[in-house]
Amino acid sequence: MRRALRLLTRSIPRLDRALLRNEGYLSPELKEYARRLVTRYDEAMTRLAAKGDQPVSSADYKLLSRTISELRPAVEMYEQLEKKQNELGELVNMVVEDNLMRNLVEEDKQRLLAELREIEAHVCQAITPRDSADSNSAILEVRAGTGGEEAALFTGDMLTAYQKLATRQHWIFEELHRSESEKGGIKEASVSVVGDGVFGMLKCECGVHRVQRVPQTDAFGRVHTSTMTVAVLPQPREIELQLNPVDLKVETFRSGGCANAVVLFCSFCVL
Repeated sequence: MRRALRLLTRSIPRLDRALLRNEGYLSPELKEYARRLVTRYDEAMTRLAAKGDQPVSSADYKLLSRTISELRPAVEMYEQLEKKQNELGELVNMVVEDNLMRNLVEEDKQRLLAELREIEAHVCQAITPRDSADSNSAILEVRAGTGGEEAALFTGDMLTAYQKLATRQHWIFEELHRSESEKGGIKEASVSVVGDGVFGMLKCECGVHRVQRVPQTDAFGRVHTSTMTVAVLPQPREIELQLNPVDLKVETFRSGGCANAVVLFCSFCVL
């Protein structure tokens, strides 16, 4: 069997041979990190489903739900990866004497190798630690740059594109401020985009955007270069804050004055 496996792997690239040995492209450290994510996901699911003596509070329920939604893509991809690796291991250990069946098994191995390469790339992307603000909503600011009126028109086109993206993603797109140019372009504008994962999707839009085109403002058909800038800021999440009266320190101050004066009985400052 070992000799047959050696003959089989001679015609397969080294990375594919690693997959046949179930090593894959993921390092042992990344695999261990992925398993820890699976364990966290299972613990969150178990705690969320707990009933009876240990009910989950509303704050813990929100935190567990957010953790599950963030870990679910990585867990599902890793489980799919393990399933494909098990299928590949069964094919490698299969002993086939018929030539036709041997060709079919070889085709299945190549198909699984290609699928494993694609799945492992998705797993690497899914287990990459996310920014803590990626799931927040965002404030989007656009400003016209170099190019005069054409830059303002380009800024308006970009803002319209972001609005269409928000509509497609079912986000809430609310305009906060707009400064228009003489010909209907936008000098600067700021909008609030509310939804799950808005900042994580839009944060890479930050920076300078450039366009080269024949503008509407040019009557001779010459190509102009215009720029605009985009800034994306995360919106803070609402938190529940509980103040214990025992932890508060209250101080009052009164004005000075003669005896029996009313100022002595009126607190004018409370901290």
